[in-house]
This record gives sequence, structure tokens and C-alpha cells, in this order.
Amino acid sequence: KEIDCDADELAQLKRELARVEAGRWQGTSYLAQEMEGIGGVVKKKVRKRVRVGATVKEWEDERERGGYLGREQKGLVRSWCSWCERVVLGKKDVERGSGTDELSRWPSASSSSAESSGASEYRD
Repeated sequence: KEIDCDADELAQLKRELARVEAGRWQGTSYLAQEMEGIGGVVKKKVRKRVRVGATVKEWEDERERGGYLGREQKGLVRSWCSWCERVVLGKKDVERGSGTDELSRWPSASSSSAESSGASEYRD
């Protein structure tokens, strides 16, 4: 719709439009999303980011090749099994023995839990 107006009326219309739209956030992100509900009501849903574990170290050779978690899959370093929620011992942990003070605080410090999580093939 076109309206004939002078500069003062245009400035006033822009101010009114800015005041009406100022309360409405435009855009989207992963953590905050706008949703239009019943009757045109706009709701903002906010997601909380929760840290679920330690950050996985990105090795230089993995960055270059594009493969990830190779050391964890081979059992060379300690990793976490999210399926059984236990620590999977790495090669150094197995060589040192599972009864060390450092590992005794983890739920998988016993040999039975390490075997159930698939780490038994690296015990030899």
C-alpha cells in the first residue's frame, strides 16, 4: 500500500513501526527459537546447553585426515561409553592395572565392567 506523505510523517510512521516491532525479536539461533502459537501469539523457546562430559581432545593428525576418535576406538586412550555410562579403560590404564587410585573413582574400574563395555579385546 502506498501513501503520499512528507518527511515528517514518514519519520513518525517509522518511529511507530519501530516501537511496535521493538518487543519482537527477529531471527533464530540454536539456543533461542521463536514459535507462533494459536491466535498469532509469538512464544520464545529457550534451550539450555548442558555439559555432559569432558571435551574430547582433537588430535592434529585427526584434524588433517578428517577421521575422529580413532585412538578411542582402538583402545589406546581412555574413553566413555554412553550406552552403559561407564569409563572404557585405555591401554595405559590396563597396563597399570585397574586397581590404581586414579581409576578407583570411576564406575568401570572393575574388570567386569570393562569387559562388558567392549574393552576386553585390548587386555592382552
